[in-house]
Formats: sequence, structure tokens, C-alpha cells
Amino acid sequence: MTRIRPRPRRGIAVPFSTLTALLGAFLALATPAAPALQLGPLVTGLGAGAYAGDSPIAFVDPDDGTAHRLIVMHNGRVLSWGPGGIAATPFLDLSTATGEGKVLASGASSERGLLALAVDPNYPSNGHFYVYYTATNWDGAGPIAAGDVVIERYTRSAANPFVADPASARVVLYIPHSSSSNHNGGWLAFGPDGYLWISTGDGGGGCDSTGPAAGVGDPTFPAGNSWRYDGSHYSPAASHPGRYLLGKLLRLDVSGDDYPSDPLRNYRIPADNPFAGPLFGADEIWARGLRNPFRFSFDRATGDLWIGDVGQGKWEEVDWRPFGTPGGDHYGWLCREGFVASSVNPSNCSQTNCPQGSAGLVDPLFAGDHADGWCSVIGGYRYRGSRVPEAVGDYLFSDYCHGDLWGGTPSGSGWSFSHRLTGPFGVFSLAEDHLGELYLVNGATGVVSCLHDGDGCFWSLWTGLGEDGFESGDLSRWHASAP
Repeated sequence: MTRIRPRPRRGIAVPFSTLTALLGAFLALATPAAPALQLGPLVTGLGAGAYAGDSPIAFVDPDDGTAHRLIVMHNGRVLSWGPGGIAATPFLDLSTATGEGKVLASGASSERGLLALAVDPNYPSNGHFYVYYTATNWDGAGPIAAGDVVIERYTRSAANPFVADPASARVVLYIPHSSSSNHNGGWLAFGPDGYLWISTGDGGGGCDSTGPAAGVGDPTFPAGNSWRYDGSHYSPAASHPGRYLLGKLLRLDVSGDDYPSDPLRNYRIPADNPFAGPLFGADEIWARGLRNPFRFSFDRATGDLWIGDVGQGKWEEVDWRPFGTPGGDHYGWLCREGFVASSVNPSNCSQTNCPQGSAGLVDPLFAGDHADGWCSVIGGYRYRGSRVPEAVGDYLFSDYCHGDLWGGTPSGSGWSFSHRLTGPFGVFSLAEDHLGELYLVNGATGVVSCLHDGDGCFWSLWTGLGEDGFESGDLSRWHASAP
């Protein structure tokens, strides 16, 4: 019997460098590309059913260890949302339909309503939080008129951390704004200095038209409110009752009260405010020359200030000031919009008494052209979270009309800006939680979404490995936090 032996196989010498290259190519094919920045729906249906005719306008993390978040609704309700969904009882209800009747809102597209909420830095212990809204004439014969801006402090219920005590209301400041329904601002945020910062619109109308004419009160001033800081210090009884606080960034110390005899003025003036004390100008002002700074924020890592200032007919701008910049900045409105004079078509604002050039004015870091789909810039945050590594350190922001997410990246001594993702029309704000993760609040769709890189929003309701039930083996709350 003849046995057939298999022929021996000869080896083929392959250089090690070639093997390495082949292995690298294989791994590149086997490893999926890093996912791009994405939006993950977190809370939906906020414009339908029980919320028909309303819309979310802000999303706030009180960081009090309860894993609940606050959803600020345009018409005056603040909802408590957590692992079990939206609580049946609102955290606070200032609406005219079902609540305290304090918030004046004129429909989903109105610039009036409940616009902002900020929790005190010591919220877990003192329960204080602050709201910014346009008011009804809820004080009757008092000075607050329909449409005026009110900043008010409330306190969380001592018996139930998921509701506020309506009886704890305390007006911090009110600003007359009844002559026009638009350009109300406004945003609230506690800065790295512990003070409450407030952004106000210019009073409304086109070209800051609700303010005095050019030269009135001071022959050198342009028209409007935003340029001015003159007049007596703010007081409801003054001849110019607060209108020069419009179109400004204000800075208040809410830990005390310099005006104990005035129930509508409950704060102190920081000593380093630029016009504090005997200096000419309103004590509350930190910066001026803003048109409608709807949203601003502080970089949680550096303390830098970022402002999204809504333009008129041509340019939307993002402004930036590094931490430690002294007060007194002037951002240029009414005389300038973006990098150019506001007289440019289609804004067509008067330049009477406007300075030549931009000397002494703060240039924006970014300006978006209305011809490219911009209409109302929504200022955002510099991303300091960990779930989207490719965005760490970027400033992320949006616009009400195009709804897209844009980002600014440090580039040499400046910044470069680019489109990051496409989103739907109707963005009202971005939000930041205690982890530094970001969210997008869309009022038109009634959706709050998280920003992630493919893993969803699983962290959004999870308080950590030591949360109740986790160590005992009950994972229900952890699972509930994953969409």
C-alpha cells in the first residue's frame, strides 16, 4: 500500500513592520469610529396633555442629593422631575391659570413669562432659589405693573424637598418694563464670586426705542436704555425708576440687605461694582451696552463669563470675558451690532451721538449672520463634563431659529467656531448639571435632551454608587436612570 505524504509547507517570511501594519489596519476596521456628538431625549411631551399651551424654558440641577431636576415652564410652573418621572405636584406654580397668578405670559412665542431659575450656592442647606419673570400687577396698588421684570427669592419646603413654599416669596428687585413686551432678558446665575448675576434686555421695541431720545439727560448719550447708566441710583421712587438697569448685566449680593426699609429691594451692593457708592451711575450695574442677553454662563473650571446677546436684524453675538476682568465693560449696543455699526441694513438704527469706531467697546468673540439662519442666539456653556471627551473645553451654544448646536474651540490665541450637530427649531436654553454634563431645552418640541457620544443619558438621574439601595443589591433606581 502506497502512502501519500503531504508535501511540507514552506514558510513565508513576512517583515515585522508589515505584520504591525496589517494588524493596525485590521483593528481600524474592527473598531467602530468614535461616535459623534448626539442628542438623547430625556424628558418629552412638555407641550402636550397637561402641559398643552406651555413649553419648557430651562432645566436646573439643584444638586441636593435627591436626583431630581427642576423643569422651568414658560407660563409659570416649575416641575419636579426625577426617577419616577414628573411629579404630580409642581415644585412651584406662579402661573395665572393654576398658581399664584404672578407670571405674565402671552403665549408660546411671547418673550414674556417665567424666564429663569437659579439655586443658591448653599441650596442643600438653606433651600433658597431665585426666579426671573415678567409680572402681572399682582401687588395691586403697589408699583409693580403688568410686564415689569421681577427677581424673587423662594425657599424649599422644610417638610418636603420636592416642593417650594409659596409663602416664602421675597422680592429681590423689580425693574419697570411695562411699555413693551419684548427684550425682557433674562437669565440668573451665581458667579464664582458667590454673587447673583442678572442679565436684562434693553426695554424692547426696535433700536432700543423705549428709552429716552439721544441727548436727553446727557448731551453725549445715544438714544435708548442700554448705553446709559446715569440718573439716580435705582429706587422705585426715583425720577427714572430703574430703566437704566435695562440692557445691562447686574451683580448683587443677596446674602444681606442694604435697603431694609424698601420691601422691593432686598440685596447688598458688592463694593467692587464699577459704579458702587458715590460714583456716578446705578450701583447694581456691572456691564452695559447689551441688547437682549437671553442666556449667559460662567465656566465652572475658570470662572470666565460667556454671554449670548440676541441681535436685531443682522448679527447674533457671543461675548467672552476672562475671570478677574473688572466691571464697567461696554458691549456696544445701541451703536453697534456684532462687529459693525447698527445703522447697517436691515437694522437701520440711528448713530446719533455714537462714537466713531469701536474704541472702548468689547468686541464679540463670535457673530452669526441672519443670512445663515441665525435669529436669536442661545448662549450655552463651556463643556467640562466627561461623557463627550471630544467636546471637553469647547463652548457649546445654539440659536432659537436654526436649533443647531455650534461649538467654539480654543485655537492658538483665539477661537475657532464650527457646526456640531443639527437640531430642531425652538431652542430656549442649554443647561449644565453638577457633573458638568450639558442638556438642550427645546420649547417648540417640548423636549429636554442630553448631549452624549452614543451611550445615552444614563448618568442623568444617578447619584453614584452609594445611592440608596445600590449597595444592598437593589438596582432599580440605577436602571431607571438609563433610557
